[in-house]
Amino acid sequence: MKKYFIITIDTEGDNLWNVKNTDAKIRGITNKNAEYIVRFQELCEKYNFIPTYLTNYEMSNAQPFIEMATYGNKYGCLEIGMHMHAWNSPPYYPLKFANGGNNSYLGEYPKKIIRDKLCFLYDHLCKVFQAEITSHRGGRWYLNDYIIKCLEELGIFVDCSITPKVTWRDNVGYTKYSNGRSWSIYKDKVCKLKYKNIFYGKCNIIEVPMTIRKNSKNEKIWMRPNGKNLKDLLWLIDDNYKSDCNYMEFMLHSSELMPGGSPTFKNTRDIERLYDNLENLFKSISEKYIGISLSDFARKYIK
Repeated sequence: MKKYFIITIDTEGDNLWNVKNTDAKIRGITNKNAEYIVRFQELCEKYNFIPTYLTNYEMSNAQPFIEMATYGNKYGCLEIGMHMHAWNSPPYYPLKFANGGNNSYLGEYPKKIIRDKLCFLYDHLCKVFQAEITSHRGGRWYLNDYIIKCLEELGIFVDCSITPKVTWRDNVGYTKYSNGRSWSIYKDKVCKLKYKNIFYGKCNIIEVPMTIRKNSKNEKIWMRPNGKNLKDLLWLIDDNYKSDCNYMEFMLHSSELMPGGSPTFKNTRDIERLYDNLENLFKSISEKYIGISLSDFARKYIK
C-alpha cells in the first residue's frame, strides 16, 4: 500500500540566515532565488509530486515566482501556502530590542499587530496568486494559541509548523526573554491542533508535522536534503514506510535551490550535487509514495 508524499518549500528571500533584524522598517531583502525554482518544479512534475510553496512577503513580490506559481496553482501542479517572517512582513511595528536578540517571532508582537500582519499577508497572497490560501507554516517553526485562532478565522485549515522531537527554546527572538517553541513531545503523526487556553474553544486546524525520525544512533534524521545525507534520507524513506504513519513530509527553503542562497549550498557544484541527490531520492520515493499537496492531504484526513 502506497503512502502519501508531501513536499513543503519555505519560499522566502535570499540567504535569510545572514539577515539580522534591525529597528529599520521592512527590509529590502533580495529574492533572486525565484529564478531558480522552476527547475525544482519541473523535477517534481517528472515524478507526479505536487509541492506546496509556503510563501512569505518578499517572495510574493518576485515576478518569476508569481508567474510560475499562478499558472501551476491554476492547473493543480502546485499549491501556494502561507509562511510569515514577522520581522519583515507588513505592517511595520517597532519592538524594543534586547541586546543579543535575533529576528523576532510573531508571538512577540501585540495581539492587534499579530492579527494585522496575518490578515495582510493572507489577503496579499490570495490577490497576487489568485488562489485560495488554506495552508500555513510559522516562521522559525513558531505557533501560539492566538496565532492559531487568527489562522482559523482566515480559513486556514492545515498547518505544518511542528518539528517532532525538536525544541527551539534556545533560539532567542528579538525582545527580552523571547525564544522559540519546544515540539519535543510531539510525534510525526497527523492530529488536530489544541488550544492550551480554553478561552479560544475547539480548534479544527489539522497539524501535519515535519517528518523527523531517530535512527539506531539516536540521531534525528529530517526529510531534508543537505547534499551530504542521501544515505540517511534513503533510510528514512524505508523506516517511515514501515511505520504506521501514512505520510512523509519533505522540506527545503527556496533559497537553497540557488547557488549562494544559503550556507548549505554555496556554489553551482553544491546545487548540482543537491539535484543528483533529489533525483535519487524522488525516484525511490515514487516507488512507495503518492504525491499530494499539503491541503489535499488534510482534506483526506478530514473526510
